[in-house]
Amino acid sequence: MVMKGREAQVAGLNEFARQQKEESRRRLIEAAERVFNRAGYIAPSVDDIAQEAGVSRQTFYRHYDGKLAIAMEYFERQNDISLPLWLKIGELDYTDPAVVIGWITMLFDYNEGRRLSLRTFVEMGTMEPKFVDRIKELIPYIVDQLGEKIPAFAAARGKGPTARRRWVNAWLFFYHLREQCSMNASGFMSTDRTHVIDAFTDGFLDLLNPEPSPRRRRTSAL
Repeated sequence: MVMKGREAQVAGLNEFARQQKEESRRRLIEAAERVFNRAGYIAPSVDDIAQEAGVSRQTFYRHYDGKLAIAMEYFERQNDISLPLWLKIGELDYTDPAVVIGWITMLFDYNEGRRLSLRTFVEMGTMEPKFVDRIKELIPYIVDQLGEKIPAFAAARGKGPTARRRWVNAWLFFYHLREQCSMNASGFMSTDRTHVIDAFTDGFLDLLNPEPSPRRRRTSAL
């Protein structure tokens, strides 16, 4: 009975320590988001994040080995939300122009709502090779995942010149779409958003049928 009581006490203490550790980590990542949204990535220090979280510098380093580590976790948390939006078209009627317009509009709207994080990620991209390497993985992943649902993207998985051309075209489409979403969110888009969305809709539908075809006519949902 005494041993069981001690085991229960130890288990209780271990659970309390685990909860405390999780709480500290949660406070740190939430503090990092606030700090990065206010000041970007370059200017803030580890001490700024720890102070914002109400913990010591030592507590910070028990969870993260530096500013990049917590910034990468912040990015991955954002990516967990945004990546399913990029892949959403595979679950919809991707041949319907109105559906494609709605999907691309959703991507623009989402990025507008997260405009404060863009500065952080842009600054990370100028300083952190590890972050750049992670970003480079995203578009190939999107193209590959859409290949599970959309035949035109599946065809880009091959090894011949036709498949390679399709892969490059798909990569370029998503690269430019991501860039324009960011430009629009930052307020630097130099043309009307509706026209840009229409142009990307044409581009996506062309990916489904790479053979030359007459321009499609439709009414924008915007």
